[in-house]
Amino acid sequence: MKTQNDKKLDNPVWFSLLETHQNFAMNSGNIKFYPPDYCPFGGFEKGDAIAKSIDKYAAMVDNFFQ
Repeated sequence: MKTQNDKKLDNPVWFSLLETHQNFAMNSGNIKFYPPDYCPFGGFEKGDAIAKSIDKYAAMVDNFFQ
């Protein structure tokens, strides 16, 4: 049986930006990124429409891998 902490470990960047690092989060609906000058990580909830947000963030950074 999965606990809440197991769920957080399945999606650590999302939960970090949702909770502990929420002041760093660049929010774009159901996707969140760290500012590109801080680190190149982002997270999202599975199943959400995120293509536009990813494209927008990718245009802000020199290197972006999906």
